[in-house]
Amino acid sequence: MRKAIAWILILMMLLSLAACGRKDEPAAPETTLPAETEPLTEAPTEAPTEVPTVMAKPLYGEILDSYFDALLQGFEPAQYVEKGLNPQPGMIKDVTKVGYCLEDLDNDGSTELLIGAVGEPFIYAMYTMKNDQETMVINAGERNTYRISSDGVFVNNASNSAAQMAYFLYTFSGGELHFQDGLVYDAGLDSQNPWFYVKDTAFDSSTYEAIATADAESITSELDNNARPIAFMPFSDYNS
Repeated sequence: MRKAIAWILILMMLLSLAACGRKDEPAAPETTLPAETEPLTEAPTEAPTEVPTVMAKPLYGEILDSYFDALLQGFEPAQYVEKGLNPQPGMIKDVTKVGYCLEDLDNDGSTELLIGAVGEPFIYAMYTMKNDQETMVINAGERNTYRISSDGVFVNNASNSAAQMAYFLYTFSGGELHFQDGLVYDAGLDSQNPWFYVKDTAFDSSTYEAIATADAESITSELDNNARPIAFMPFSDYNS
């Protein structure tokens, strides 16, 4: 019995020594594998919204369009007036006979627009740029015609009746017509000597200065013969 107990004690000692001789090994560190990530992709960019381009009308474009449309529609003269246009084209009603011309008439770098009869020197309407605005300078009529002489002077033939008419002369600068002088024929005042020199356009007999008929007729004949041709482009060739 004692031997059995002794062996048991010896066995327990041996087991205890074996346990003490074993060193605790540190646990292997846990390795965490990186999680698979989605490849970075750029967010889709929205295509820029196309803004419609509004093309500005060329110089005098709206005025030209208005005359062209009025001619195509066969407007009467009163309808031209309602639209703020010169009524003379309404008497012709023909896109091949009414035309336009763009020309710098005072050499200031800005173009003027002329409306008139194709093949004729008469100006129905004239527009210029003044204070950055398209402005009507001439608005002629049947008894109130305009031409340009070869020396650049504007000749206005104004008539009140068969017995009273005038040649008024103007220069053009700064977007305006400037009255120069003129001749008036007034047979109602003096049928024998009906011609007078004037310095205004009022047909005011108190301002008349008598001029010999021969001299007046020589001057007016020269003005009539020296009217400068204007290269009016017919509206039949106009592209709006």
